[in-house]
Amino acid sequence: MKILKNIRDNERGSSLVEVLIYLGLFLALFGWATDYYHAINVKRGIIDSVKFAALAATEQTDQAKLNQGILAIDSAKADSVFLDMLKKNLSLDNNLDPLPGSPVMAINKATLYYHAYNSDVLPAVSSIDGHAITYPSYVAYVEVKVWRGFTQLVDPTPYWTIKVAKDASLRISP
Repeated sequence: MKILKNIRDNERGSSLVEVLIYLGLFLALFGWATDYYHAINVKRGIIDSVKFAALAATEQTDQAKLNQGILAIDSAKADSVFLDMLKKNLSLDNNLDPLPGSPVMAINKATLYYHAYNSDVLPAVSSIDGHAITYPSYVAYVEVKVWRGFTQLVDPTPYWTIKVAKDASLRISP
């Protein structure tokens, strides 16, 4: 106790206390910034993964309808390609559970949505966000949980939930 009283009463001791306070604040701010930067990078990677999987799904054209002059997506092939690309890009197994080294800790299978919209149901409204679908499109919605870092010290939730809604349309440009 005597040592603390001496530090409090001494000017040199008060400088040390100030430095320790500022160092603690700096470390907290640095930890938050690092965690936020990591979350943004992981989110960008997940968005790109879903987007590229949806684009790959739109490339699965229905050849029989195409021979009749109708531009359409083969739903069965598109679903298979979408899931394969999603599993590959996010390092998931066949049950959509993360493999070691995956950027996600879990995928919400209850909210996972992917669907091909063809000209027989167009125009349609997306059930995800209500936007109008006027071209043959593939719409996907994925919700994943990713690990938190330093901010877990303040908020005990061990993960962030990232929600990604993407659609890709099939068009023939002139």
